[in-house]
Amino acid sequence: MALLSLTASHHELDLDALERLSTGAHSIGGSAVAACDVITGAVVLATCNRFELYLDVDAPLDGTGVQHATEHVARMVAEASGVEVAEALASFRTRAGTEVAEHLFAVASGLDSMVVGEREIAGQVKRALETAHADGVTSSTLELLFQTASRTSKKVSTQTTLGGAGRSVVALGLDLAAAELPPWPQVRAVLIGTGSYAGASLAALRALGCDDVRVYSQSGRAEEFAAARGVEAVTDLVVALEDADLVVSCSGARGRALAADAARPGP
Repeated sequence: MALLSLTASHHELDLDALERLSTGAHSIGGSAVAACDVITGAVVLATCNRFELYLDVDAPLDGTGVQHATEHVARMVAEASGVEVAEALASFRTRAGTEVAEHLFAVASGLDSMVVGEREIAGQVKRALETAHADGVTSSTLELLFQTASRTSKKVSTQTTLGGAGRSVVALGLDLAAAELPPWPQVRAVLIGTGSYAGASLAALRALGCDDVRVYSQSGRAEEFAAARGVEAVTDLVVALEDADLVVSCSGARGRALAADAARPGP
């Protein structure tokens, strides 16, 4: 047996490229296990700034099975996301053996994040394993790997100063914006996007006392997101921006471009 991971992250790709690559990510793990004989388990970790596949491969590290599994999964990612196979292969960094565990431990502990020590990733790692387990596509080796990574993350949080820092990209961004805003209970905010960072942004805004939050999604998922969280969905971004104090874009590069276009005055 061999552990294998394919990683595409903010270190190498912009958010727009990551968003394209991770299209259909939720189904890749199950499809890989079903379609490739040497892949006996898979866990997919997909967030706003990383897309990672952890594979349990029934093949020696120095054999052709690992290369076959890597290329097979890259083709599946390319097909699901609509990118070229060569682009998918070039986007991933491949790790094998002990490097897989070292990398996952660093990721789960917030050491590989945009903001070192951020805690949101720990929950995302845990949920990735839960999803794979529920789908019946994990393996005992991957279960042990992810459970140990979660325990390691807790130790890093409680036994080092990173636990006290515990910052996130969302919290840091809101702190920077605060100097230019009214008091938080008076802030009118618009969220663009409905992914994991939109949820984290909403939670952070509420923790600061901001309750006037509207959400817009180009994908049409704003209604579902808003209904589940007790906020208002909007369909006209231009109107929503007219009286907004704060705009938080959680949709990658395309979301930021959309916000800029909407805010630009007409002729």
